[in-house]
Amino acid sequence: MSAPFSSAPDFLLAKTDAELLFLVQNPGFYHADLVATARQELQRRGVAWALPPASVEAAPPEINEDSERPWLLPALGLGLVVLAAVLYWWPTGNKSWKNKNGPVPSRELVAVQTHLMPSFDSLTKAQVRQMPALLPAAERQDTTAQRKFLLLAGRFWEAENQSAYLFQEAEAARIDSTFPGQVELTLDKWKRLTSVLVYNHKLQPTMSEQLELMHRAALLRRETLTTMKNFYIYGQPPLDQGLRYFNDSVTVMRQTLLGVPPQNRIRPMEELQKRVDAEVARKAMPQV
Repeated sequence: MSAPFSSAPDFLLAKTDAELLFLVQNPGFYHADLVATARQELQRRGVAWALPPASVEAAPPEINEDSERPWLLPALGLGLVVLAAVLYWWPTGNKSWKNKNGPVPSRELVAVQTHLMPSFDSLTKAQVRQMPALLPAAERQDTTAQRKFLLLAGRFWEAENQSAYLFQEAEAARIDSTFPGQVELTLDKWKRLTSVLVYNHKLQPTMSEQLELMHRAALLRRETLTTMKNFYIYGQPPLDQGLRYFNDSVTVMRQTLLGVPPQNRIRPMEELQKRVDAEVARKAMPQV
């Protein structure tokens, strides 16, 4: 039987004020002992905390993935016309010019290793298709609210799938110099969601509850991704026990949104305890 979890203060000491504040302000997703310890650590640091203020109700913008940038095509067309005119009248110089040192030797193409972000379009669409079945039948009758809800859910899963991928790559030590840029791209995906969550979209109750869960996951992902990126930039391991715990917490939120029964969801505190026990056992092994 594992020892009581006594390492929580140790990894909380390494957390930033922002990470501790997020944990304290979202107690419903974390073990009560961990929340209490985080609150004590904030008090020790002299950091005041309070529940986040209620958002001001405002008229939401129309969410339409097909017409978010109605100016884009006309602007591109005008730009192409201007570019064609410039190229037509641009002086081409002396076509009889020759290099004084002879022909310029052709350069050998060198393969450069790249680490591209995969596309999660198919997975995102499948996840969005699952969500209406989890809504009460009466709420599905409100087709306007359901359409808005599913558009927001699409933005959530688009960002979340990329975030989960980056975490897995960091855990498997498969990240390279493209990692900070990939994090920034993913943070932009999250911003597309959180920037419109300040509005009241007049959703049905269950939709609003699920959207609030998405918002909490978004805040946690943004905080952890930024921390991982900074760790990598400064030459430190991109993950620690605290970040792994937060990833498990988001995993529970994912499972909740996809309708995984409570008994089948992971338990972040238990997973953290297993990792701590494994680390203690590893350090106790005799060094060869």
